[in-house]
Amino acid sequence: MSDLTDIVLMLATLMLAAVVTNLFVRRTHQRCDEVATGFASGRPISVQYRWTLLYHDYVTNGVGVAFILAAVAAGFVLASQVVGHPSAKNVAYLCAGVSGWGAIANVLMVSAWTVRLVSILRQAEAD
Repeated sequence: MSDLTDIVLMLATLMLAAVVTNLFVRRTHQRCDEVATGFASGRPISVQYRWTLLYHDYVTNGVGVAFILAAVAAGFVLASQVVGHPSAKNVAYLCAGVSGWGAIANVLMVSAWTVRLVSILRQAEAD
């Protein structure tokens, strides 16, 4: 394949990964809101169910998104070794960096929000 074809395919793969992870992140934020407010679909939910949502939905979705982005980043690093043209290699490394940074940012975001949500749920249990 030509270097332009390689670059276009890598950028298309990055965009596909962005769309897929955006769907997961949207769902993760929705669960975060439900855990924090205590309401799901306009109905109140118990504190025990909020704990379940936190660990079995919010955290697992967040870790899943980070895993997907890390796998995509690893794929781009491997792709950089297959392509021949230096500009295609640079694009592969750029895409790997973007995906890797997304994975790191997602882990940090989920970690920070998990600490905050645990605090909210402990307060809700005390009330």
